[in-house]
Amino acid sequence: MTPDLGRGACEALVDAVELTRALTAAPDVPAVLRAYDAPGARRPSGWCVPPG
Repeated sequence: MTPDLGRGACEALVDAVELTRALTAAPDVPAVLRAYDAPGARRPSGWCVPPG
């Protein structure tokens, strides 16, 4: 079994959490979606431990 089989489902969950956070902070849906779709915007905040 390869280690990336569940990656798509995991990314969908991360997307859902990040969009929920963004929409809770700023309820302007079009602005939030534009910002979320911007290049480099899909970096989960606080989900990963930095190496080192």
